[in-house]
Amino acid sequence: SAWHQALALQLPPAWAGDDATVQRLLMPALHRAWMADRFGPLAHAGRGDAALRAWFADGWADFLAHRSLLREGLWTADDYAAALNARIASYLGEPARDLPTTQVAANSGASPALAALQAMRGEWLALQWHLALRRAGHPGLDTVLRKQLVSADLARREGPISTPLATHRLVATLRAALHDQPLRDLQLHIDQGQPFDFRADSL
Repeated sequence: SAWHQALALQLPPAWAGDDATVQRLLMPALHRAWMADRFGPLAHAGRGDAALRAWFADGWADFLAHRSLLREGLWTADDYAAALNARIASYLGEPARDLPTTQVAANSGASPALAALQAMRGEWLALQWHLALRRAGHPGLDTVLRKQLVSADLARREGPISTPLATHRLVATLRAALHDQPLRDLQLHIDQGQPFDFRADSL
């Protein structure tokens, strides 16, 4: 769990894991804490709309964390595929997977399943756009995100109405390479809740 400027991990007394296991446990939490601050405001001050962008704050953090686990050798390619297959099975088995995001966001604080649904939607969207960028000859989503980072003095989770939200800046940047696909995908899969489909080349 995040606590001020630190992350706390509670383990049972008889836990027998090693450093690599700790890293595998911490990686998603580290990425979620980092994503929430490094791209500018995710919500408008006083509007209570942060949950509507959990697909980015949590889902894209999971996308990056899973890629980091693979890149740093803490996961094999089989580990990565197995983890995502398990998440896909969970997603496809979730009765609320086709609810619009307003309903999911409104109840995600009281329902771990709905909070997880928001994150999974975000990861599937990230994978879909990463694949589309690669097919268009672009290095991929990591490069796009790197250019969206803001300086530490601008890092905050809320901003005035006049400040573009991180997700709005991201979509505007992606449109240069993917044209109308980002807006269309956001409306269908995030706003309206249309379920994603999965193909053999999704990864």
